[in-house]
Amino acid sequence: MDFPSNQKLPILSKRRLLFFIVVVGFCFGIPPVPKFTRDQVREIRSPASSKGCSDIRLDDLGGAMEKVAVRNQRSIGNCYAHTAAQMYDAWRFKHDEKADRQHQSSGFEIGQRFKLHDPIRFRDSSIDGGFVQKVIPVIFENEAKKRGTCSEAELNSVFRSGNGPMTVDEFASGIMGLFNKYRSEFYRSRGRISDDDIRHPVAVQDRTQVASPARDRRNADFAPRNFGDSEAELRRDILGRGIVELKTYLLNHYTVNAPIRFDSLKADGDTVDMFETLGLAFCDPSHRLFSQGEFKARNLSTRKALNEIDSELNQGLNEAYPVGISYCANILGEGRNAFQRLKNDDECLNHASLVIGRRTNQKTNRCEYAIRNTWGAARNFSIDSHSGRPRADGNYHPDWTAEPEKGVVWVEGETLEKSVYEVQIMEPLRER
Repeated sequence: MDFPSNQKLPILSKRRLLFFIVVVGFCFGIPPVPKFTRDQVREIRSPASSKGCSDIRLDDLGGAMEKVAVRNQRSIGNCYAHTAAQMYDAWRFKHDEKADRQHQSSGFEIGQRFKLHDPIRFRDSSIDGGFVQKVIPVIFENEAKKRGTCSEAELNSVFRSGNGPMTVDEFASGIMGLFNKYRSEFYRSRGRISDDDIRHPVAVQDRTQVASPARDRRNADFAPRNFGDSEAELRRDILGRGIVELKTYLLNHYTVNAPIRFDSLKADGDTVDMFETLGLAFCDPSHRLFSQGEFKARNLSTRKALNEIDSELNQGLNEAYPVGISYCANILGEGRNAFQRLKNDDECLNHASLVIGRRTNQKTNRCEYAIRNTWGAARNFSIDSHSGRPRADGNYHPDWTAEPEKGVVWVEGETLEKSVYEVQIMEPLRER
């Protein structure tokens, strides 16, 4: 059965990618070339000049992304977590960990765990929105039972609808859609927010910027401590009905192969706590996915984003890792002219993705980059410039070429560089 018609499609995350090969030889008595760190190598060889726009695909045979599955965030705004999950799996699989369907990391679980331990979460009660470089350390948590990731396949095996199996992201999207119905009803009754806030309530917004005055105001308004008696009663009544409907809806339409603590649900405005109470992101500790060694996602300058991206890609198919980027996704739906339409920074549709390839467009003779998205495989999307939602019945802008079955869209380098505001390179901390 489909989710309620009021379910929201994802709003993309908000605000603004890297790779090269070293050959150590020993021939005819010549001593081996000294070993360099990745940073030293990046300095020795000029990023773009040595390789130009040579073709490379990290999802090709032998590349770091060859066995990393395309993710689908559904209506949850956790692109940052799905991006981090793919980076982690790329690392794991390059270090000889099992790479079948049962061993792909769950982005949903990573995002949920990150938000549960976020020290400033008192302002951020939604799983939506985050920073890739801040999520990665959560994966390498010192406490053994929290280290690593949950298998996406294990989490997905818990849920079934009348139409068959479904993913945890689908299940959580349905919950958020229903939850937002009652959140919006509360705001309407209270008469304290604008029509736009009602159309796009905070729980479905994917913001990479933690400090968002508009969101903070809405969350603060929703917190019980800020209510008078009449408002508190209104909140209890509306969200109380929401919890009853949620419980009834889930029990009537889904077979959940795990205990769900419905009676513990509270009429709360915190979807992170709600998902925790429902146990959506729990997996057997003995089944957690670990890695040999570890890495960090290091932020690099965005003034020359393409240089940083090229520098990583130039390491070659066998050595390069995917590059994380935070960028304005307006370019995906609006093409080369996206920035001519932006009136201010608030119109940037913040999103996180991976750069996994590069090529020269034979028609335009311009360099293009392969963006691995988190909207699933075998479908095309376009972005609604007003709502920020992907339109599942559309395509990427015709300026770009999409490979939907691979979750990839090719974007011109010049346009991409204008949109990027964060670049994260995978920097080894411990190889083994």
